[in-house]
Amino acid sequence: MKCDLCGKQPPKWRFNPRRPFLEFTLYGTVLVITDHDRPWDVCDGCKPCMQKGQLHLILQRAVRGMVDGRMLTKPELRAQRAKAKNFFRELLKAGLMPPVPLEPDDD
Repeated sequence: MKCDLCGKQPPKWRFNPRRPFLEFTLYGTVLVITDHDRPWDVCDGCKPCMQKGQLHLILQRAVRGMVDGRMLTKPELRAQRAKAKNFFRELLKAGLMPPVPLEPDDD
């Protein structure tokens, strides 16, 4: 299991959202609505920025994890970052409960 944010380290903390939120994504002419209410399992390195709601640091860690090992053009990278920014902005607006330590057998 890897951190939901950076995808590098094993998660040690779980953040549960205070309330679910909707994500609207347009794929061509199809609008997809996704209801997000799942917990976020994060590593020690990502925990502080999630606790403090530091969007710029969350984006930095998430985008680095998304593009690690992939070659993206600058426009593709900008598009990925913009999508991630909208998503994490909504997650932070929905609010996060205080982190709970994960047990070694939690999945």
